[in-house]
Amino acid sequence: MTQSDQVQVTMNDQDQTQRRPHELPHLDTLTLISSELASIANDVLNSKLNHPELNPDHDYLATATSLFATLKSINRSSSSAVGDCKIKTNQARSELDSIHLGLQNLVYERRHLEREIKKCREFESEYQNIAIHPLDEFVSLMEASGTPVPSDPHELMLARLKYELAERKRFEGEKKELLQRKLKLSKDNDEKKAKLDELEKQLDQFVISTKEIQAKMAAQA
Repeated sequence: MTQSDQVQVTMNDQDQTQRRPHELPHLDTLTLISSELASIANDVLNSKLNHPELNPDHDYLATATSLFATLKSINRSSSSAVGDCKIKTNQARSELDSIHLGLQNLVYERRHLEREIKKCREFESEYQNIAIHPLDEFVSLMEASGTPVPSDPHELMLARLKYELAERKRFEGEKKELLQRKLKLSKDNDEKKAKLDELEKQLDQFVISTKEIQAKMAAQA
């Protein structure tokens, strides 16, 4: 097997093997070709020094020509591999940028949700400042009326607030009714007082008239 055939076998073996990422293609072949060309150059130089009158061996020239042709082929393959590597690098960079952007969006959304959760936990509604029936009393009232008591804390608070609203409406209705009764009683009292005042005036007038009559009767006697 000639040196050129050895190089060609090496290239074929490497072409049949999967290329690894970030690995220069045909690196072993380049090393082998460089070694072979250096060997040929040394042989030609020694032959020229020892026998100046002889022309270089045609086998050397043929082998060197074949090796240089192989170098050109490797150069084309390397250029293509570099181009593919650049494309894959750009694709990987684009994917990495997309993943990084997605991660930033997730971090922003997480922080936003954490702020919203914090606001909800710190939120103070009006019902927290409302005086309502104590829980034990509310439960007793519900059990006495046969009304089921919710087990969920939120539903339980809503039930307590609804009960409190109904009670306050009832108290407000009773208050208005009592106020109307009070006004009616006050009006009746005013009317009765006016009648008593009128009777008192009539009684005073009657007393005066009686005294006048008594005086006239005493004068005639």
